[in-house]
Amino acid sequence: MEKWKKGMLVGAALGLLVSLIDRQEREKVKDYSRNMKNEVRQVYSQPSQAITQLRTKLHDVTRGTDRVIQQLDQLESFFNKYDNRK
Repeated sequence: MEKWKKGMLVGAALGLLVSLIDRQEREKVKDYSRNMKNEVRQVYSQPSQAITQLRTKLHDVTRGTDRVIQQLDQLESFFNKYDNRK
């Protein structure tokens, strides 16, 4: 492994250890780790449900993006009318 990669790993490990000195931070890390473990288990046990949820989220994002594009088109039309009046 190259020196800079080792240095980055050592730095990350030291940063993690230093941040875990604080009790509240340790609790946050434990809670986050537990939640991630549970989510991974759920995805592993029910992959079709995870795919359905992902599909729903992507659909929501697409709908939101479509709305933004429509609003931008309306603004562009408004400004084009304003520019043409001059």
